[in-house]
Amino acid sequence: MRCNYARAHNSAADGCQVSGTQLTGLVEGVFSLRLHAGFLAMIHRQLNVQVSWVAPKVEKKKPKTVESVAQPTSRLGVEAPLTWDIELEEGKAASKKTRRSARRKQQRREHPSSSLRMASVSKQTQKKYREIWSQLCKWNGGRVTTGLSLHHLDQLVTSYLEDMYLEGEDLSKANYLVAAIAFFIPQCKGLSALPISQQSMKGWRKLCPPRSRMPLPYEVVCLLSLTAFQQGLIEVSLILLLIFFLYLRPSEAFRLRVQDLVPPPARAKRPYKNFSVLLHPTELGVPSQTLQWDEMMELDLDHQRFLGQALQKHLQLGRRNKDSLAFTATLPEVNEFVAGQWMPLKLQSLGAPHLYRLRHGGASYDAAMRHRTVAEIQSRGRWQTLKSVKNYEKGSRLTQLFSGLPKETQRAATKAKEKIGSVLLSRR
Repeated sequence: MRCNYARAHNSAADGCQVSGTQLTGLVEGVFSLRLHAGFLAMIHRQLNVQVSWVAPKVEKKKPKTVESVAQPTSRLGVEAPLTWDIELEEGKAASKKTRRSARRKQQRREHPSSSLRMASVSKQTQKKYREIWSQLCKWNGGRVTTGLSLHHLDQLVTSYLEDMYLEGEDLSKANYLVAAIAFFIPQCKGLSALPISQQSMKGWRKLCPPRSRMPLPYEVVCLLSLTAFQQGLIEVSLILLLIFFLYLRPSEAFRLRVQDLVPPPARAKRPYKNFSVLLHPTELGVPSQTLQWDEMMELDLDHQRFLGQALQKHLQLGRRNKDSLAFTATLPEVNEFVAGQWMPLKLQSLGAPHLYRLRHGGASYDAAMRHRTVAEIQSRGRWQTLKSVKNYEKGSRLTQLFSGLPKETQRAATKAKEKIGSVLLSRR
């Protein structure tokens, strides 16, 4: 009789049989105790039971490869380009070409609708375009096709824009409509081939000029940060200040890894004396919104330096896995905190809360205090044009916004600004 050890070890109820007799009662206790294999063998010899020892299969750990190391982006909510890990490897061009081809063909088999043209916009944008296009088709009774003549399409879009305007739709939806039409009917080249629709869009923009968000005063950011810290939300406190000081897009703070927060070396001098933050590192394969890589930002002003020390202290950067995310707090959690504190702190006069207002606020504060020139603000904010800077930088409005707050809120915010550094560093 043969008793399979690996099977019996996993389930004592299986038992072994000798001359058709079940030994479950005798062997069950031994197996349930998970005794050493040698002791089990001795018991079986005493019982004259022939045993075939089959060791359980142990899967060997696969060594880390560039593919496994270079693509942590799924946990960040973003996706690296399809063959980015192959591009990072060192190897012969012919070998890379073969691997690229295999992976691209595999993706095409799994997603037959994918193409270079579809890859020109993100999946999220494609979904938005389809929704807009579906609404246009429904409005016209399903009679919109990509084969429609440009003349008839121009008349149709013009009528639809007029209807959207009268229904109270926002200008942003009209802009999405224009982009969706250009995507599904590329020969339109935007609205250049639809002159009447183009004039209609120009009229809408004149009647409803696009607005930019107002900045948050630095004192208000300090008040929110201090409140978060006092409630035990230390990471939320740090994130609010980091977005403000570095003019970050809100989502960028939550993609930072431990190794992207770079403390200065001991007794360092220029250019290494400031705490730095690396955005969009090449090895992750995900560029910024403007397709830039390796953007290094510094906490370089005197009133900012405490934040670098606070990040080291509270995030314990030297003790953690370098590839792990720097912050465990999430974007919805920070949004929820700010929205929840808006009324208790009496900030309603500032308008609606939004984390993007921190990006506006950082640029506006540096301009108002003359900490940086317009060119330096543009570089720090990573804006492509001066017009974009003017949309974000509203330093002249800070006095008006702060003066509109209740007196008690002004006093609390001013005190928060004075002590935020010492509180975060636990100095009284």
